Amino acid sequence: MQQLANAPDRQTYLALQQEIAQQLNMTVRNVQLLIKAWQTEGVDGIVRQGRSDRGEQRLDEDWSDYILQTYRAGNRGGRRRSRAQVAVRVAARAIEIGDSHPPSRASVYRVLQSELERQEERSRCRSIGWSSETYNSENP
Repeated sequence: MQQLANAPDRQTYLALQQEIAQQLNMTVRNVQLLIKAWQTEGVDGIVRQGRSDRGEQRLDEDWSDYILQTYRAGNRGGRRRSRAQVAVRVAARAIEIGDSHPPSRASVYRVLQSELERQEERSRCRSIGWSSETYNSENP
């Protein structure tokens, strides 16, 4: 930043700007924005802040419950409802209740991920009956 601030002329300034952009693997425009932030706020302006709610679910609890209930209800008694079908139902429900910001398809998938993992774990633990591998390992 100081190199750019001390550039003697416009040609040197532009060349330095280009070089810095390549070193930081950024566009020239991003470098310009960093310089502007540095000039107005100092070093604090160029330090990137992380999100305070990173890793937390921002989806309303009512929507999470609706997504899980819809998925579970659609997978009872031999019926199969996919994640995509649940996402379509959520979008339809949002229109029904007049919600202008319904959960995205990715949010629906994220909510259902733990449910799908739990189902997969249960299916792995379920006994499927006699197998030759089980018999051979018990009786050498």
